[in-house]
Formats: sequence, structure tokens, C-alpha cells
Amino acid sequence: MRFFLPDSQDLVDPTFDFERERRSMTRQRQRDDLYAHEVFAIPAFDGFLVSKGIVDGFGVLGSRYTLAQPIISMGFIMDTISERLHDTHIPTVIQYEQYEADLLPLKDICRWTAGCWDFGGGQQRKWNELQNTSKDIELLANHLIAQYKSRVWNRTSAAKTVKTGRAALSRRAK
Repeated sequence: MRFFLPDSQDLVDPTFDFERERRSMTRQRQRDDLYAHEVFAIPAFDGFLVSKGIVDGFGVLGSRYTLAQPIISMGFIMDTISERLHDTHIPTVIQYEQYEADLLPLKDICRWTAGCWDFGGGQQRKWNELQNTSKDIELLANHLIAQYKSRVWNRTSAAKTVKTGRAALSRRAK
């Protein structure tokens, strides 16, 4: 599963001449340039990651999370959710509500704007102590994935096993 995380500057000049390395003299960036996904006839990715905070607006002004920690960490979670949903539903398009249902069990452990992250083993970090370093991003991403798997993925698999087991028992009883 590959996702494209668009940035406001991810525009491409579709008329760029690569052989001469020149742009059109009449090009106007705001009018003529396209987002990368608009250039390909066949998508090079499976979906877009868009922050619900960007869509709905941020609840807390001045959040320090303008850097990579939550974006990259949530990207890993979205990949994990997609993997689970594609393994169980095999849809062509996964709806927002399916992602939301899988994300909700993580809400009570997330400390995006206040409190302390509890990484287990006595390791706690205040919400604003996480830095934009590969070590902190990996710590946060691994924590969120482990929590997701224990709260959603494994619970769903266990429920499916119980349901399958009950169905087999009822067939035997007949």
C-alpha cells in the first residue's frame, strides 16, 4: 500500500522540456502547473493522506506538531489500517468511516497537544518533548502500531476466530 502525502508545493510543470531543460515562456505556475498525481495516467500510489485537522480545522492553536512526528507516524498507522482492511474486506476504495472506526480506539492514548505519551516500561515523554528526529518518529510510530494491533487488529482477528469456531460447532451439531 503506497500513499501520497501532498504538500502545498508539490506542483509540476507538465510542459517542462527535459531535453533542453527549459520551461515554457508563457507558463504561469498558478494556472498551468499540476499536482503530481494529475500527471500520471495510472496512479503511482494507492491513496492520499490528508489530515482531518486540515479538513476540519485544528482544535488547539499553536500546536507544536507542524513537523514530521505525527504525520509520518500516522502515515504508518494508515498503511497498517489499509493492510488490515484490504485483508478482510478487499474493497477497491476504503471509506473514511472505516479508517475513523479503526482510529477511534487510539484516541485515548494519543497526546498530540497535552499530557504525556506512555510508551510502556516506565518510559514516558511529555507531548512537547518529542522531536523531529528519526529516533522519536520511530518510537512514536512503533508505539501507535503496537497499540493499534492490540486494540483493533488482534481484537478483530480474535472475534473472527470465535465466530468461525461457533459456525463450525453449529455445523457439527446439525
